Amino acid sequence: MLFRSRVVRWWDFAATKKRASGRQPDFTASVKATYDPETDLFYIVDTTLTREDASGVETLVHSVVSNDGETVEQHIEQEPGSSGVQVIRYWEKELRPYNVSVTAHSATGSKRGRWLGLRSAIEQGRVRAVRSPTLPAFLDQLAALTHDEARDEKEQRKDDAMDAASGAFRILIGLTVDKRAGYVGSIHL
Repeated sequence: MLFRSRVVRWWDFAATKKRASGRQPDFTASVKATYDPETDLFYIVDTTLTREDASGVETLVHSVVSNDGETVEQHIEQEPGSSGVQVIRYWEKELRPYNVSVTAHSATGSKRGRWLGLRSAIEQGRVRAVRSPTLPAFLDQLAALTHDEARDEKEQRKDDAMDAASGAFRILIGLTVDKRAGYVGSIHL
């Protein structure tokens, strides 16, 4: 019954390889998820979390989308400006052979505001995750953001996992972001 529901994958792109030392770049993260309205549970079915250059990211996306198949909707956050439009057009063209739906979404409101729905669902115990190779690192990134709201700018916490998971959550639940929304509270994963 779980997989008769709508299944989406949300992509949060970056394109820089891990450095030997110093401040580390963002990750390319994606979450494949579904929602069961009968149980009100959000399921994280698969995750990706990697630091690769543009070529490595492209290879990853082709592999993942090919494995996902035609029934999984692909969603991408569209960065502001004309470059964001070009990136979306590029991915629409690249993924056309897989016969998948590719939808662009402009970010609205603050990141913390966009995370509220997922954070609340986690706090209420309504999020389940299927084991995958990248799931432990993915959950570590979520936990680092949800346990400590006092974020020191010098710390190298990354929010790519939360961006991808909350994007999928918002699509499946049908949430819109209130730009004035505040913080929900601490969440224990």
